Amino acid sequence: MLTIRKYKQSEASELWNIFFNTIRRINSRDYTEAQVRAWAPDTFDETAWQQRMAAIDPFVALTDNKIAGYADIQPDGYIDHFFCHADYQGRGIGSALMQHILATAEVN
Repeated sequence: MLTIRKYKQSEASELWNIFFNTIRRINSRDYTEAQVRAWAPDTFDETAWQQRMAAIDPFVALTDNKIAGYADIQPDGYIDHFFCHADYQGRGIGSALMQHILATAEVN
């Protein structure tokens, strides 16, 4: 069962892992290694990442109580982050997240 809810601050490091692994394992098919490493460096500033997640306030998709992806939509309609866990690709997670953020945008 898929559930989508608001982000919890305690999930910041797990969202970093999704961000990092999706870029390194999935997006690397479409970008050069230098681009991938610049986008998802080997090290990261945990405090800066927590601040970033708090600022974008994403929605989190869970399946079987595991985070399978996350996405945000900003008040101006900009989608800053949209990532599905590398192990959950092709399972409808992205479609569900997109439907959710579009519905949220229509309400606001």
